[in-house]
Amino acid sequence: MQSTQLRSGVSVALYFFLMASVISSVVSVHAEDGMASGFVFHDLNGDGVRQADEPGLVGIKVSNGEEVVLSASDGSYALPARDDMSVMVVQPSGWTVPVNEHNVPQFSYTHKPKGSASQLRFGGLKPTGPLPGEINFPLTPWGSGDQSFRCAVIGDSQAYSNDEVGFFRDSAILDLMAQGLKSPDCLIYLG
Repeated sequence: MQSTQLRSGVSVALYFFLMASVISSVVSVHAEDGMASGFVFHDLNGDGVRQADEPGLVGIKVSNGEEVVLSASDGSYALPARDDMSVMVVQPSGWTVPVNEHNVPQFSYTHKPKGSASQLRFGGLKPTGPLPGEINFPLTPWGSGDQSFRCAVIGDSQAYSNDEVGFFRDSAILDLMAQGLKSPDCLIYLG
């Protein structure tokens, strides 16, 4: 009976030691990498750069893919940082994020200091280097009085070659355009 109690006590002690080691290693990863921080702000002039007169936006969700925080009264936020993460703003109702020259919404920053593996077919991401001092998210008010929203959802087209992509474009996409969806507010493409 006594040896069974000793083994159980050793097992419990070993379990707590291992759990403490795992927890401390996770915490130390975040502590070594620092914090990702910045501001969510009303981009009054639409240039995407935070000016002194552009107010911060309070209560906007920002995430690092694991944690989610709300921006403070001055628009500031801070999240634990780690290698190979994205920091993103959750676009609130009534606001929009800027788009790049290809009309792709700019709502996130990818932090990948070493870049992608070099053996990827299309090269992957280039190294981003150290974490920037600030990762800011400009937002501008969206829409006037019209709150209608049109979204095209395309599911599972199974296009396996360039020819099949062309067939899909010339059939389904042209059909959507013919129905007046030349510029939907949202396009969700699955598969």
